[in-house]
Amino acid sequence: MPSSRLPNEHGFWVMLCASVLGAGLRSGLSWRTLVSSCLVLGVSTLVAVRFHRAIRGREAAQLGATAGLALAGAPIEWVSGLSTPEVLAGTVARLAIFLGSALVVRSAFARSARVRALSSGALQWSALAIVTLTGGLLTLEHRFSEARACALAGVVYIVLALGKPTVKQLKPLGLTLAGLALTTAVVLAL
Repeated sequence: MPSSRLPNEHGFWVMLCASVLGAGLRSGLSWRTLVSSCLVLGVSTLVAVRFHRAIRGREAAQLGATAGLALAGAPIEWVSGLSTPEVLAGTVARLAIFLGSALVVRSAFARSARVRALSSGALQWSALAIVTLTGGLLTLEHRFSEARACALAGVVYIVLALGKPTVKQLKPLGLTLAGLALTTAVVLAL
């Protein structure tokens, strides 16, 4: 039976808002953008209500949901008339940033785990590698706004890697990553 409660995971709401906001800013203000944004918000919320409990404790499912949230902006951009290369570049940048942020959070949990599956350093540096490689590929494709967003994420990930946050610092870590998600949503629109 589906859960009737809204998800209370802050990361879900931040990534969904960043994806929709970023897509809306990239697409420009129009009735198509507004209608498609409302539809994406509604459908994403319904899917989250149905599956958030199943996703909550499973790392692979969390990464899959993170990827889904990165893709949430694509329909808005497509319906609003952006070209396929523009939609693809924005989606790839959001995907790299969101997955990188999820890996940074997993890294904080790994630092506090009694039994470690992956080292926290491997997770942290994987996040940096994802945004660095993605930013490089976007630069080669002359997608400079998207590459700048990845570079900004890379700087934040380096600072966090040096600070080595643990689960005891989840609140400031979450606020930092929320700020990154929302800032990169604006940078993608420039």
